[in-house]
Formats: sequence, C-alpha cells, structure tokens
Amino acid sequence: MGAIISGLLDLLQWLASTIGGFFSWLVATIQAVVTWFLGLLQWVFVHAWNLLIEFIQWVLTVVFWFLGNILVLPLKLAGLVVALLPDMPKDWSFMGNVVIPAFNVANQILPISEALAVGSLWLTFYGLMAAWRVITFVRGGR
Repeated sequence: MGAIISGLLDLLQWLASTIGGFFSWLVATIQAVVTWFLGLLQWVFVHAWNLLIEFIQWVLTVVFWFLGNILVLPLKLAGLVVALLPDMPKDWSFMGNVVIPAFNVANQILPISEALAVGSLWLTFYGLMAAWRVITFVRGGR
C-alpha cells in the first residue's frame, strides 16, 4: 500500500511539474506574442505619427509658399508702376528742404542720445526687477 501511495505521489509530483512547466511556457509564449504585437502596433503608430508630422510640414510649407508669393505680388506691381513713372526732375531737393529740418526739430525736442539713455535706464530697471522676481521665486517667495 505504501508503494502504491508513494508511486501515486511521484506520479502527481511529475504531473504537477509538467503542468507547471507547460503553463509557464504558455504564459511566456503569450507574453512574447503580446510584446511582439504591441511592438508592431508601436511601429505602426510611430510611422503614422511621423507621416502626419511630415504632411503637416508639407502643408505649411505649401501654404506659406503660396502666401509669400501672393504677398510679393503687390510689391512687384508697385515696382512695375514705379518703373513706368518718369524720372524726378533734378531741381527738386525734397530731402534737404523737408526731411532734414524735421529731423533737426525732433532732435532738438528729445535728442537721440538722451532717448537711448532713457530707454537703456528703463530696460535696466525692468531687467533688474525681472531678475529679482526670479530670485524670489527660486527662494520660494511670492
């Protein structure tokens, strides 16, 4: 009786190890198949995403190329009209009579050097304020 029970116990242990090995192989196979399938899906999604990005870049390139060419047309038309105009008379001195005195008057009201100095002081002040805000933010303040 002991030999039968011992034989059955050995048989059941062998069966348990065989079934355990089979199911571990089955799980490993299923995991490998799922990993391969997910890799295939990832490849498809990555290539679809890259194609979408390339298509959007192509569309933007075409749109801005057409837009650029359409916006250049008025400039070309203006250049054509200017080319058709006759030459200015030599006795007109528009630049010396109007533009230069206007610049001198504006320069007397607020000289350019003072305007640049005021602008640089303003930019320095706001630059220091921005640096102070960054420092207080990094330190954890408001």
